[in-house]
Amino acid sequence: MIKRPRNYRPILFSVRLAFVLLGACVSARAANPPQHAAQNIALQTTIHADGAYELDFFGVDWHLADRLPEAPESVQSTPGKDAIGSYDAVSASYWGEARTAEMRI
Repeated sequence: MIKRPRNYRPILFSVRLAFVLLGACVSARAANPPQHAAQNIALQTTIHADGAYELDFFGVDWHLADRLPEAPESVQSTPGKDAIGSYDAVSASYWGEARTAEMRI
């Protein structure tokens, strides 16, 4: 039996889509440390105070990095729960807090 590699495209698409979809309101619960991160057994996401963000996929040893259009005014980590289950969200507000980028893990 040939074991096919797992298709990580849906996960990557979901993470990128969540990051691109703007305008989510997130309450600020923490001060502004230099970076915020969330992680599970397969993925870690980090948003830095300068607007850089990173996604690390452990099983396939992928490292994706990019940058927001400008440095965020605030970066926060918040736990939550939706219809799928519990998550940890890392979000950044920028453009005068008119936009919010969020990744849920």
